[in-house]
Amino acid sequence: MVAEHTQVQSSQFGSPTATVRHAAHVRHEYNLACAPLAFVTGLEWCPPQTLSFLVRGVLVVVNTSDSPVTLPAEAKVLLSSQPLRQEGGRLLVPPATTTWLEATTVA
Repeated sequence: MVAEHTQVQSSQFGSPTATVRHAAHVRHEYNLACAPLAFVTGLEWCPPQTLSFLVRGVLVVVNTSDSPVTLPAEAKVLLSSQPLRQEGGRLLVPPATTTWLEATTVA
């Protein structure tokens, strides 16, 4: 039963299985496994209630606030733990969501 459920989820975009597989792919592609980590502060677009850190070329943003975080227009999203919505041509990171961004597009 578990194998069947996993098989079905693996082909569904946004499912937990598909998200974990994509995260593993991005982790490998950007060589993040043994990369140093640095906490980031002072991003204009990122409220202080969020947790941000840089791992190689990936900026990880954890929205711990009660409000969505508006990403810069140029932001390239690599991965998100929840679906993002769009408002006025900008992506919004909902509360309780972690998003991986290509750092060169947001900093």
